[in-house]
Amino acid sequence: MIDYKPLNEENLSQQLADIPKYKWQEFFRITDDLKNSQKFGEIDGGIINKEGISILPQYEATKEVSLFVKKCYEIPLMVDFDWMSWEEGSNLLNTPKTDYASLPLETLVKLLTAIIRADRFHEGYILSKCEKGSLLGVIEVIRNSFIYK
Repeated sequence: MIDYKPLNEENLSQQLADIPKYKWQEFFRITDDLKNSQKFGEIDGGIINKEGISILPQYEATKEVSLFVKKCYEIPLMVDFDWMSWEEGSNLLNTPKTDYASLPLETLVKLLTAIIRADRFHEGYILSKCEKGSLLGVIEVIRNSFIYK
């Protein structure tokens, strides 16, 4: 378990502005590795072995995905809010071709939180969001918001 102090939704803009530049640079270095990955993880199992025992599927993240998640906790980029009831976030993540560039940084960081937290309860969720481009799309817009500042 990663020990972290999450950001507070109430004054999120200021907390994000207070994150030192070097931490953002570390985040972007790790996200470069994630973006350049050919693979994000594997799902093993989901079979019945020769003894007739069902082996449930199990997701194994790549090193790049694991480092990305760890860095999101360390910076921190995780927001303390009710992500499970956040309908806007669910709609954004499940709508093909969402225009992430139209969203404020606060919403993008909340989307990161929702993806990472959902993976703890729905194994392989982060893998699906990587493969569908949602996570990488969010990351790219966060990067661009800093490049063009």
